Amino acid sequence: MTDHVARGGLSTAEIEREDAARHSAAAERGDAPLLPSERLWGFWEFTYANSALAIATWAFLIGGAIGLFVGPKEGIAAIVIGNIVGVVLTSLATTCMSGRYGVEQFIALRSQFGYNGSRVVYVLAVVLLTMGWLAVLAMMFGRSIDGLMALSAGEAANPTGVKMVIAAIGAILVTWFIVAKGPTSIKFFNMVVSPALVILMGVMLYLILSQRSFSELLALPALDPPFEDNTLNFIVAVEVNLAAGFSWWPYIGNLARLTKNERTAFWPNILGIFGAAALGEIVGLLAAVSLGESDPTIWMTKIAGPVIGIIALLFVAFANMTSMANILYTSIVGLRQVGTASVRRIPWGTVLFLFCLIPLGLVVFYPQMYDGFFIFLVWTSALNSALAGIGIVDYFFLRGQKLDMRSLHGPQQNGPYRFWAGFNPIGLLALAVGCIVYVVIFNPQTLASLPAFKYLTASIPACVAAGAVHYVLTRLFARGRGWGQYP
Repeated sequence: MTDHVARGGLSTAEIEREDAARHSAAAERGDAPLLPSERLWGFWEFTYANSALAIATWAFLIGGAIGLFVGPKEGIAAIVIGNIVGVVLTSLATTCMSGRYGVEQFIALRSQFGYNGSRVVYVLAVVLLTMGWLAVLAMMFGRSIDGLMALSAGEAANPTGVKMVIAAIGAILVTWFIVAKGPTSIKFFNMVVSPALVILMGVMLYLILSQRSFSELLALPALDPPFEDNTLNFIVAVEVNLAAGFSWWPYIGNLARLTKNERTAFWPNILGIFGAAALGEIVGLLAAVSLGESDPTIWMTKIAGPVIGIIALLFVAFANMTSMANILYTSIVGLRQVGTASVRRIPWGTVLFLFCLIPLGLVVFYPQMYDGFFIFLVWTSALNSALAGIGIVDYFFLRGQKLDMRSLHGPQQNGPYRFWAGFNPIGLLALAVGCIVYVVIFNPQTLASLPAFKYLTASIPACVAAGAVHYVLTRLFARGRGWGQYP
């Protein structure tokens, strides 16, 4: 009776419906685990979502960058090897636990780094990197629109002009509007755009092969190999693709929590993320070496003529929108969990807009960031490969795939995932070791490397080193101190 009066005279059924709606909204935005009945995506729907995330201009740009180091024959091998290894390791580290428990990725990270440590990881892996990705993707969108308008008017494109900036700003604002509507709108957007983009990739590949035979394409040389050692050039190409595979770490875990089960969370990454990204990269590689131009907003206008070029640029522009929507959604879901109570009280649409302010500033005041895309991508692997190693070891080998949902979502100050003042020094040390190992073996800024890089790459040693340090020190010290509820 008291609760009935407190709820303004609502009936018991109305109160139950109100509570269910409140729980559903909280679960949708990461405040609680998603029950299987609340999850949106089956196998093919998640595959569509991953395809839409992976097929974007960045895949073409990565493929074009590969063409600088090696020719198509070695480049296709590097694309397949690097992406499949990176995507599989990243998926094991993130999507399995999110798919099994419906848990938000950065809440689950409390079991690896502590509730304060997960905030540190969020700032490094999401705030800094995602804001950069949003700005780069928006500028790619802007360049596509600028190229489309120039092609329609028969004029020369101006990739750094006012039209590009205005279109990029519009892309960020439209993305904000889409994500503010929640994951249901993202699901619809993905399922419409993704199949069309797969078709577009096939058309582009057909047009490339119609101008040169496949054997002729494979015989073409690299555009600008930096080293005389062809093996070193090939390993750099593999490393770039490993970085591309590991770059999904901050995003696919929170997408996977919307899937029906653990298997549905893992396997679509192979078809969607790997398959779609590899296709886009191969198209970009072949176009770059055959036309001598790595920027897709330029070679698309050369390869297909004005009509198909306009259609291609339009689809590529909207491919970036799907990627932007997916990474913005997963980033804000994580922010609501690692942020303070005052952050969580900010309305969903408002916190989305506030997050977009820095990307908007980068588009307006630092458009040169677009030209540093290649270096930016490879630097991300120093962090993401180490995080993947720690995640795999912690979830599969130390915890036996068991997480305590009540402890993860309950009060953290005295909970089992408190570690030391909310930080797990073992996990953070392992992360630092992995990053250091990466940079010592291979410097993304200068491309300087140790001899071991030719045989091991840099991402794999960083992943293994971080995982090994985390495993050994946890076994030696964490259990004795009662840290982390390890079995």
